[in-house]
Amino acid sequence: MATSGVDYMRERAVAFQALRKRLTARYFVPGMALFLIAIAGSLLAIPESVQIVVFLVGFILMTVGAIKYRCPSCDRTPRDGDGIDFNPKSCGNCGAILRWPNEV
Repeated sequence: MATSGVDYMRERAVAFQALRKRLTARYFVPGMALFLIAIAGSLLAIPESVQIVVFLVGFILMTVGAIKYRCPSCDRTPRDGDGIDFNPKSCGNCGAILRWPNEV
């Protein structure tokens, strides 16, 4: 049985939200934690070379996460003005629904 257009849009929105949660857990949260550790390194008496490595690893994690963060319809990063929209209702590029109304 063929799926209706509404079912297809809902499936895409659910798939995007699953991707968003996965990328947040794997890349964005650890990347931000490493950024904070690198910034607070002087207070924690961490050597400068270690601070630089921690900062670079955090930067790489955030960059990889942003590269993988794509709209399932147009395969482009959802944008909100000048930046990336991390929980968009719809894609700013193609208009695809990325967050179903009853879901977070």
